[in-house]
Amino acid sequence: MTFKILGTTHYHNLLDNNFKELESHNKVLLFRPDEWFEEENEAFFEYTNVAKNSEIDFEVITQSNWPTFFFYTILNLCLVIKLHIPKTSIEKKFLILVNKTKNREYRSMLMEEFARLGILDNSLYSWLNPSNYPFKYFNNKQTCLDTKLTIQDGTDVSVFKNLILPTIPTKLVSKVEWNLVLETIRYDGTWKVSDLVTEKSVNAIYSGKPFLIFGLPGANRFLKCMGFDIFDDLIDYDFDNDYSLEIRIQKYVKEVVKINNFSNIDLSDRCHKNFKRIFEIVKNKLKSPNATVDNYLLNLFDEYCDYHNIPNLIKQLWSRRD
Repeated sequence: MTFKILGTTHYHNLLDNNFKELESHNKVLLFRPDEWFEEENEAFFEYTNVAKNSEIDFEVITQSNWPTFFFYTILNLCLVIKLHIPKTSIEKKFLILVNKTKNREYRSMLMEEFARLGILDNSLYSWLNPSNYPFKYFNNKQTCLDTKLTIQDGTDVSVFKNLILPTIPTKLVSKVEWNLVLETIRYDGTWKVSDLVTEKSVNAIYSGKPFLIFGLPGANRFLKCMGFDIFDDLIDYDFDNDYSLEIRIQKYVKEVVKINNFSNIDLSDRCHKNFKRIFEIVKNKLKSPNATVDNYLLNLFDEYCDYHNIPNLIKQLWSRRD
């Protein structure tokens, strides 16, 4: 029998019980794209080593498949939860989307540059965990932006809250002009395999605002390959090709400064097309570059929702083409 580990919450529930549920199965499907479980959790590392020397077969949802999962997750989130985005006048130029728990060094470096150049004076952002980075300009104080969610039909969506709060303060989206996405990457002198896009990028697209992503080399090109407008007539994406972290940061910040000086540029029609593209990807089961996305992955997402007791409303879109 196959045991499916359906996401991070499910994984940690298994970890708390020392993976005893897995012992009676001959195959384990790990619904996660990379090796971080083995790197960060000794118990799972030991278990997988035991499994590799036994009859248990491990399968991992591949890196190229995983980004599509975020499109399913975020779209389903927005269908299940009413997101309160009040009609307010623009107050700031940027909403900076930062990871909810881990302020990695490259994010600290970026926030320091934003502070030095006055970008943060024109931005909304969350910064939940003060960093040990030697800041000179950034205040490094804990900051959390308010977000309000209204749950439909009493649905328990705690797993969705982990994806959206406080990473994406959607209540404030209408108060900004651009989303700056500081994606999840792992870098220790070399680039580690990680997600090209996560919920932060997908939420930025769904918000109907233009965006600029700092992620793995090629992250923005990936979205363009997926059919999204990345506004490359306005932005120089040379940084997206650079593998030097320091130079990449310098080039990215240069583009942010340029955006900060934009005025009276209406991108609403182009942003709406990006919004519709998310629906197209889900409804037509379109694939990520070099990936096979078919009923197999969609059915896994259905099981993911079932495990977490979340309605799978995008399932209703799978057969629609309107």
